[in-house]
Amino acid sequence: MSAREIHLERIIGEPVRDCTGRKIGHLEEVRARCVGDELVVVDFLVGKGALVERFSMQLLGLFGIGRAEGLIVPWDKMDLERLCTHCPREELRRFSGAPPEAG
Repeated sequence: MSAREIHLERIIGEPVRDCTGRKIGHLEEVRARCVGDELVVVDFLVGKGALVERFSMQLLGLFGIGRAEGLIVPWDKMDLERLCTHCPREELRRFSGAPPEAG
């Protein structure tokens, strides 16, 4: 297995396009998990819902972000050099990045 070094600070917040060239949102979050001694990227979160996920703050709802929708891009469907997906937007899973309910 070949390890590849990526400087996330250079690509977080940058726009992402799908394989057809349509803008699908900004890259806001990278999710990873530990596998043995390595940290392995699982997927990328794109869009306003991903911004809510990234900051996990109820205050974002006050700024109109509330129940924003985001897209989950699996690690193997993302071209990090060109910041585009290897599939059309319609093939990506959607999620709602809603701030936690006050209770």
